[in-house]
Amino acid sequence: MTFYNDIYPFYPLQRISFIFSGRLLTIILVFLVLASTLLLILPGIRGKSRLFWMLRIITSLFIGGVIVGNPVVQFNETINYNEMFSWHDLTEEEYEEALEKGLPNPILYIVEKFTLNSPCGLIFQYRYSGRFASATLWTAFCSWMLSNILFSMPVILYAGYMMIVTAGFIFFSMASFSTIMNVPQCVFSIGTDSVSTEYSHSFWLALATGVLCTIIGTVVVMLNFLMPERIKTVFSVCVDGCEDEDVFYREGYLNSVFLDGAHSPLPLTVKEVSLLH
Repeated sequence: MTFYNDIYPFYPLQRISFIFSGRLLTIILVFLVLASTLLLILPGIRGKSRLFWMLRIITSLFIGGVIVGNPVVQFNETINYNEMFSWHDLTEEEYEEALEKGLPNPILYIVEKFTLNSPCGLIFQYRYSGRFASATLWTAFCSWMLSNILFSMPVILYAGYMMIVTAGFIFFSMASFSTIMNVPQCVFSIGTDSVSTEYSHSFWLALATGVLCTIIGTVVVMLNFLMPERIKTVFSVCVDGCEDEDVFYREGYLNSVFLDGAHSPLPLTVKEVSLLH
């Protein structure tokens, strides 16, 4: 195929991909807005619990951002795609459309490796392992939301359990995706160079997040058995409010005239009641 004004045939115009993934940008903006909104209420929290709540909010949003971001798009994705092939439909149909469109041979060569008739069987490895990994990560997201709800209730022990469950689903997703590395790898040879697959930064970021969830859940469960009252006080919504209520009830001014009138066996007249008020 030849060029026509530096454009391949059957292309209406030169297509330039966006410098950043739109889906990933949406996820980052949503969690940044949530973080900014929750951080605005920190000045209203008094005492030492302000630092604890800030750390709790940032850590929770970081875990949620990693869980939601990984099933959609990789964080280290730097390739500017001119062609993108979907995994949801049959690759044969898109491969035929690519042949009719006249795509370059390197692209057709790689797409052919992911067809059903290819001896490499990459479509089965990456499609099914990716589906299981995505499904378990979304389950981990549900567990993460449930753990946040339980942390706001007087059931801290179950919140710690759900945090461990969240870590378990993250590890399950990584294990399901790692199964493709245990089978013989298909070599991609383009000219004199060969392309090989390896774990990206998203994989190690998910691993670190799973370890973080495990540590948080284990610490919460252990502290719940060692010092249950203390851990409930720390995670309670009235960390400083309960002390304020005690101070409010301990300190006050009493009107002796009102008390004498209240303990008097004689009923008060309307004039006396108005004077007391």
